[in-house]
Amino acid sequence: DMDVAAASSMRERAGAQQSILATKRKTGRADHLFDRNGAPLGGIDLATGRPATVAPEMTGLLDGPWGPLLAPGDASARIRLAFDLEIQRAAIEALGEQPGALVVLDVASGALLAAASRPALAPAQGGMAPPALSRRYEPGSIMKMVTLSAALRKGVDVDGFFPMECPGTETIDGLAFRNWVRHFKVESIDHAVAVSCNIVFGRLGRAVGREALDAELRLYGFDFQSEHVEPRGADFRYEVGTLGSPDAAHPAFALARRAEGLDSIEITTMGAALIAAGLARGGDPPKPYVIEEKTNALGETYDTRAARLSAPSGALTPEKAAVILRTMKAAVGNAGRAEGTARRAAVDGLVAAMKTGTSGTNPPGYDAIMIGFAPADSPRIAWGLVAEHAGKAEFEAARITKEFLERAKGRLQQVRERVEATA
Repeated sequence: DMDVAAASSMRERAGAQQSILATKRKTGRADHLFDRNGAPLGGIDLATGRPATVAPEMTGLLDGPWGPLLAPGDASARIRLAFDLEIQRAAIEALGEQPGALVVLDVASGALLAAASRPALAPAQGGMAPPALSRRYEPGSIMKMVTLSAALRKGVDVDGFFPMECPGTETIDGLAFRNWVRHFKVESIDHAVAVSCNIVFGRLGRAVGREALDAELRLYGFDFQSEHVEPRGADFRYEVGTLGSPDAAHPAFALARRAEGLDSIEITTMGAALIAAGLARGGDPPKPYVIEEKTNALGETYDTRAARLSAPSGALTPEKAAVILRTMKAAVGNAGRAEGTARRAAVDGLVAAMKTGTSGTNPPGYDAIMIGFAPADSPRIAWGLVAEHAGKAEFEAARITKEFLERAKGRLQQVRERVEATA
């Protein structure tokens, strides 16, 4: 019986090799990079011996300093990557000609499903880089969810802040701390997130304190500008965000501004997606990766993601995680009579949790930022979006997000099934 099984295995390998050789003859390429579903992404041009990108949507993500970190011995292997080409295309099509980026992560595993950039590559320190993984922005109000997470983790009595009278502007350290508009009476934390009240989160950030807020940010991968820390154990290069030095002359004002994502903090689109994934996991950010599996010329798997998984840690209690979920759902729907700032991104048949953010200066135009995860009650994907100089996030970022979700929602169940089968 063992001899029969061995012979059968040999025939299967021989058949697979014949199929690979036939594909090489037909295409003139030796494909060795594939998406998670087996679609070819890149390989070697047999005529020139140079790398060949099969899927132009993946430009800048397959080779060079921002591609997968492969060993010399992997050159002849078939590498299955975490990318989902259909989700990558949906992200690119949703961006259209809008400069910016959209990054999508699998919530359960941290798999990088998509990293779409417009343009695909742009000048960065050390050369050209995909903006999705490298370009930094003020995060704006998406950071309020990290502030809330820090408050819950520290044990701050969040409900005790409400109802709160929002004056529209208040003075901190002699400086004016402002809202976009006056919200008058803010009834609850759900209401505060739904309308994105700066006054509430400025006060909440000061209650949390700089040390606890920075610790929460460090949990998500932020580092101080002087550190230049590379993500530990990552199989591709990416940046999350940086923290600037505090304003020693106005410490309380600077803390309130950091709590709402302004001035002394920057984030990449990848970092925004990582925050969304961490919130979806109850305050436990995953470790992003791009390499799923390596298979040698004999068809033998010699490296898999399953062998490199790490145990989760740092999650909030279920009761505290439920507050994050509930408030981000309120941003898409409403909290009482208050309409959420992300309501224009809602998609029929898909309940999502989101948070908008607007930052930068005008001119040249505010950056519109959005984070979210879906389906809200059983998250499969999380995303971060930056639309450069597009104005307030509740309009253009919501439009792009809605278009992306409408294009991608049919893939959500398939994404979860594929990850569960390979984890």
